[in-house]
Amino acid sequence: MQPPSGAPGLADTAALAELVNRAYLVERSFLDGDRTSTDEIAELIASGCFVVLEYAGGLCGAVLVQGPGQRAGMPPSHAYLGMLSVLPEMQGKGSGSGWSAWQKRWPRRAARRR
Repeated sequence: MQPPSGAPGLADTAALAELVNRAYLVERSFLDGDRTSTDEIAELIASGCFVVLEYAGGLCGAVLVQGPGQRAGMPPSHAYLGMLSVLPEMQGKGSGSGWSAWQKRWPRRAARRR
């Protein structure tokens, strides 16, 4: 498993939508349809970015990252991490450790870029 890496672009919307929808299959019992769509993923990429985890040449995890001031309704000093998704077959195999390590480093890196 590769450590979490940078931002996929608009060409990756279908792969990201599929990943999120597979990760959130458990929600099907109370949602009508998929968790997200390629259109929503494209809008989210435009308003922030996704950080992805790769395994065997494909996506196995992703998280939406919106920096301070990018998420409506949140204080301008707060960042937002959401839509954390890991393929069901990859859950329980250590990807959480990768996300945890990345999450601890990310605020320091974001602060240095300002």
